[in-house]
Amino acid sequence: MKKELIYCKVGKIFKVKDKKYIFKESFIESEIENCVSCDLDNNPTLCYRMICSASERLDGKNTIIKEIKNAK
Repeated sequence: MKKELIYCKVGKIFKVKDKKYIFKESFIESEIENCVSCDLDNNPTLCYRMICSASERLDGKNTIIKEIKNAK
C-alpha cells in the first residue's frame, strides 16, 4: 500500500503525540542542513511523508517543521 505524501501550507499547525508543530518557511539552502534543523528529523515514519523541498512544493518554498513549545 502506497502512502500518500502530506502537503502543508506555510503556517499550518498540527499535532503528533501530544506535541504541536508548525510548518515554517526555511531559508537554509542546503537540503541536508534543513533536514537536520527540522524537529521531525528523528521521526523517520512521518518525516519521509512530508513535502518540504521547494522543488516538490506548489508554492516553491523550502519549509521546515518546528515544535511549538508552550511557555508556562
